[in-house]
Amino acid sequence: MKSKPAKRYLKYLKFSFTVIIVIITLNVLTTVPTNVPQASDTLKGVWLTHLGNSLLTYTSSIDNVFY
Repeated sequence: MKSKPAKRYLKYLKFSFTVIIVIITLNVLTTVPTNVPQASDTLKGVWLTHLGNSLLTYTSSIDNVFY
């Protein structure tokens, strides 16, 4: 005769095992295409513009604080 905590533990263990098996099965069955990064000069320019703008805004804010 099993005690109630043991039954509860086995129920939780079975549920966890089932969820893990389902997740592994879905990962095996679902294939993801490889990520090929896009390298274009336009994207690099836009990224550098945003980076430069944020740097200028940050340094200008620092100047306003110190003066």
